[in-house]
Amino acid sequence: MSLTFKNEVVFVRCPRPGCESHQLGKPDSAIVKIALSDHSLESLDDFCTALLQEECVTSIEIVTGEHDIEVALVVDGTRGLDGFLRDHVYSNDRVQSVRTKFIIRRFTRVHLPNTRGQRTR
Repeated sequence: MSLTFKNEVVFVRCPRPGCESHQLGKPDSAIVKIALSDHSLESLDDFCTALLQEECVTSIEIVTGEHDIEVALVVDGTRGLDGFLRDHVYSNDRVQSVRTKFIIRRFTRVHLPNTRGQRTR
């Protein structure tokens, strides 16, 4: 991992896919985009709440555009991703379409507290 400081912002570049994936014992991070047939907020919330129960899911966002939901998860290669899709996505009759992608490299912005002019003890 490399750190770049610019003002009070730290840019973190992880050398491997998804830093959190290695902390959770999984080598890969992926994004799954899902479109549901029912776009009501209640249906979207129910679907997201159910998916969030899975340990490999790190975050879920309800978004605008072609797909309704974007799920970030950590998996063990294509086999792990296929298992997640089969067990938790494709088996749901509300799922209309799915797109997936693996994260090659992630850059993250981390804000540090302003410590200029403060004394250290």
